[in-house]
Amino acid sequence: MSGGGIMPKCPASACKGFSSTPVKTRQRADFQVSEGLDDGVLSDDEDTFSLLSPIYHDSFDSDEEELGSTQASPRHDKYSRQCTSPARSELPKTPSERMSSPAVHPAVSPSHSAWEVWLLNKTKEDRLKLEKKVEEESLLKEKQEMQQRERELKKTIAEEKILGWLKVKREQERQEQLQKQKKEKEEMQRQQEKQRDINQKAQQKYKDWLQKKNQERAEKEKKEKEEASMKEKLERERRRSAEEKFKEWLTQAKEKSRASPALPSYPTSPYDKSYPAPSFYNPIPWKPIHCVKAEVLHPIINPKQR
Repeated sequence: MSGGGIMPKCPASACKGFSSTPVKTRQRADFQVSEGLDDGVLSDDEDTFSLLSPIYHDSFDSDEEELGSTQASPRHDKYSRQCTSPARSELPKTPSERMSSPAVHPAVSPSHSAWEVWLLNKTKEDRLKLEKKVEEESLLKEKQEMQQRERELKKTIAEEKILGWLKVKREQERQEQLQKQKKEKEEMQRQQEKQRDINQKAQQKYKDWLQKKNQERAEKEKKEKEEASMKEKLERERRRSAEEKFKEWLTQAKEKSRASPALPSYPTSPYDKSYPAPSFYNPIPWKPIHCVKAEVLHPIINPKQR
């Protein structure tokens, strides 16, 4: 190349769909070194393509892959020994270390233009950004997976706690139900025993009352019989005494009537013996005075007026 400002040429496969963003492609056919590599001499077009090669093959994925690809061919190994810089011999760094470390400019021959140097730096920067983005996405994915695992673990623990609580609650409810049934059964037995006691007491009281009533009735009947017997005895005694008195009086009366003379002033009537008999008496027997009762006059009702 000359310093006259002429833009270098690049292969048609490299220029097709060119952009500043690195584009990965697995086609190694476009990246070929001419037969002049055996002598270590490159043309202008091949030199420019070698500078732009990180865009059109997989070497920007990792330095190890580029080293592995350079060991596959003796010609390419010869070329890589000529173009390898001290920065390539270092251990691979993480994208964050690469971004924080000072920019390492590749060894560029004086014949490279400013555009080629910028393109190489831009490619390296984009690759570091891409690697950093991939790393961040990987970390984010790991963080999300960890959070998801934590959520699943918490969910599992919560479900286990809920299941344990439900088990304890069911057991508690079962025990409470058993206690309730036991209390109800005991209460029912107590009520039945109480009812039996009440019935027994009621039957005993009824028996006592019935026995008492029977005894009272028997005593009453006995007393009534005794009273009737006593009354009958007294009545017989009274009649006997009355008959005796009557017989005694009758005997005395007959004796007196025989012994007394017939005097006009001697009363023959038993009502009054100190006065003489009446000289006049009404031969018409006495009759009660007939009284006419006042008749109640009822009004005559015509049947047709009803």
